[in-house]
Amino acid sequence: MNTPPAAKAHWPVLCAAHEKVDRLKSQASSLESQIRPLLRVLDAPDAFAQAKKKLDDLVTQNKAQSAEVENTEALIAKICQRVADLRRRIAAETSCRADDAQ
Repeated sequence: MNTPPAAKAHWPVLCAAHEKVDRLKSQASSLESQIRPLLRVLDAPDAFAQAKKKLDDLVTQNKAQSAEVENTEALIAKICQRVADLRRRIAAETSCRADDAQ
């Protein structure tokens, strides 16, 4: 196959262009691999804001639950006091009836 002289003249240019494209593709791939970790750093402020909001929500929820626990403990203490009063009254009435029966 006879190659025209003009095509032979362009062959070195074509090879050089192909090599340059390959180098640029390699550099682009390298830059992409360097960018990936940086994207996490770039997203860090949003992740931090979300984590802080979640923490604030949990702290608020904890405070509300602590207040509910205190309220429940106060109610239990009142019930225990009423039970103790009723036991004393029952004991007093039982002892009075036992005294009356004698």
